[in-house]
Amino acid sequence: MMTLEERIHRIQQGKNSEFEWIVEEYKNKIYTLAYGYTMDAYMAQDLTQEILMKVYQNIRSFQGQSSFSTWLYRVAKNQCIDWIRKNKRRIDHTILEDGEREFRDLRPSPEEKAIKEETNQRLYDALGQLPERYRVPLMMFHFQELSYEEIGKALGLPSKTVATQLYRGKKLLREKLLSKKGDDMPWTVLL
Repeated sequence: MMTLEERIHRIQQGKNSEFEWIVEEYKNKIYTLAYGYTMDAYMAQDLTQEILMKVYQNIRSFQGQSSFSTWLYRVAKNQCIDWIRKNKRRIDHTILEDGEREFRDLRPSPEEKAIKEETNQRLYDALGQLPERYRVPLMMFHFQELSYEEIGKALGLPSKTVATQLYRGKKLLREKLLSKKGDDMPWTVLL
């Protein structure tokens, strides 16, 4: 079994077939990051493709001075920021699609599925209202299960800043979720 470093070296030497492994290994994490910036499933899918193309085009520049995932997240973050700049008007008027979610249980009952979809929709709606500086670290921490240090490296921030942003983001998210009257969802479990 090849190590990640061996795969990257083979890709850098022109063995492009190895890139499929990179795609399979990282596409869901990249999608989650892209979704954190776009808050739209279809836009996030398109952006994920753009990011993977950018990684493919620039993988020869990876020197191994940081971990591959850190380098990949930097490329992804920069591509997301560029995309946001180009599509600012489009994002400001985006309504969330009720598309498939990446984080669903395997074969839930119809009732569980409906409850989970409603919960996810409310959560994503509330996340979409948060400023980007809180939304993206929250999604990276909770959905990708990255550490403060990994998030900091990916976003170019000190770990303490990430901790502060996560704390403030959770607080804002909690306020948004608990502020709806008549909402009987158990949000405190999530927060």
